[in-house]
Amino acid sequence: MVKESCELLEAMGLPVIYAPSEAEGQIAFMCKNNDVYACASQDADSLMFGSPRLIRNMTLSQKRNVRGKTIYTFLEFIELKELLEKFQISHDQLIVIGILCGTDFNKGGVVGIGPKKALKLVKDYKNFKDFDKMFSSLNVDFDWKEVYDIFKNLPVEKNYKLKWNPIDEVKVKEILVDRHEFNWERLKALIDKYYEENKSSNQKGLSDFF
Repeated sequence: MVKESCELLEAMGLPVIYAPSEAEGQIAFMCKNNDVYACASQDADSLMFGSPRLIRNMTLSQKRNVRGKTIYTFLEFIELKELLEKFQISHDQLIVIGILCGTDFNKGGVVGIGPKKALKLVKDYKNFKDFDKMFSSLNVDFDWKEVYDIFKNLPVEKNYKLKWNPIDEVKVKEILVDRHEFNWERLKALIDKYYEENKSSNQKGLSDFF
């Protein structure tokens, strides 16, 4: 499924980067290099990897029905610098808050510790040496240093290229219509709409600048 998704993205002319490890770590690296604007994700791991910006709920419908209740979801934009300044913590302290509350690499975190308590703890224990004392006193059943090291030293692909190409309509049709029985007329209409809007945006007159 992942392989075919990448195949479709490339057929649509979008660049695909294969990360050697975690995708969020890769996109955080690219964002820090100013090659992309932000990381789009549902969890905060990308911030712990150092992404300057995070966009949440980007692909979710604003209105959903969950267990008979209407839930409204809105686009959320988080800037790492503002977040750290708001809570007066360092990026290392943010990583430790994540470890205390639970990340993809230590599910569940430390029992009995939520965001508020985690914030208080990192303000009491402010550096790496103190963090070690803190985790020792909490009797955790995982190696916090290993998790911390993942966020600090994750392997990433540094020799990537971001290149956009024209849509390969034949390939898109082969993937979506021939393999998965999508309606070609609808797909073609969307592709034509994309080209029309792209053409319009590239044909600005002098009046558009005043």
